[in-house]
Amino acid sequence: CNTFQASLIANSYARLMVVERSLFGKLLPSFVEEHASRFRVKDVALVLNAYAKTQLRSTAVFQALSQRCMQQAEHMDCHALSVIAAAHAKLLISDEPLFRALAWRLRVCSKTCTSQALATLANAYAKFGFSSSARPPEAELASADIVER
Repeated sequence: CNTFQASLIANSYARLMVVERSLFGKLLPSFVEEHASRFRVKDVALVLNAYAKTQLRSTAVFQALSQRCMQQAEHMDCHALSVIAAAHAKLLISDEPLFRALAWRLRVCSKTCTSQALATLANAYAKFGFSSSARPPEAELASADIVER
């Protein structure tokens, strides 16, 4: 099984609302920890979205993929940014370094974002209520760019 296949399996179970504890609790966390460096942006988004849909929280999965997200941030489009941020927000997993990296990427790609992706990102950032010292300054700059459009 490769990372794409694993992410499709997880997302398929989540779409069917099948919470298979052995898959989400043991198999997927082990696979992600072992192969995190091979996950592509789309794979990461699918896996995190599957956990959010099933409302299962796996610290091991989110931590392993957080580092990969930060490494791959420059390759993300607005949709991937919004899916990753929304998954963290839905499960209330605050990861300031990750959100800072997402905000940096949003600054670069904000002009190509759909309204839905922007709304999802705004909601995700709002759920954490970052204080002014913790809120990534890139997010405010990106928001200003979006409003100017």
